[in-house]
Amino acid sequence: MNAANPPPPFLQCTGIPPIPWRQWRPVEQVYIDATARDVMLEHKKALLLNALGIEGLNIYLHAAEDVPGADQPTQEMTLGVFDAGLALLNGIFAPPLDAACLRAYFKALRQSLDQSAV
Repeated sequence: MNAANPPPPFLQCTGIPPIPWRQWRPVEQVYIDATARDVMLEHKKALLLNALGIEGLNIYLHAAEDVPGADQPTQEMTLGVFDAGLALLNGIFAPPLDAACLRAYFKALRQSLDQSAV
């Protein structure tokens, strides 16, 4: 069987990523699932961080400095290492909703009968 092809680096140098995060992330997940099916979550996180590229990894490491204990998980937190890293990356690279989307979401909200007005 042939080895899985790794995705292109997400952000190799400063600037706008060539592939948006929402398109690149599923490709990376397929690669991780194909190559690291039966390995520890720390290894999956290492594969994810390796595929970020030089600038992407730099951005992640600077953001992880602000989160206490982000790179030093305890024994109980080991199960969430990959998910915690992924959540941090989603917070960094996922584009925020613009004002028009937020306004449309707010206008679509409806008060249900069992909710109070205050």
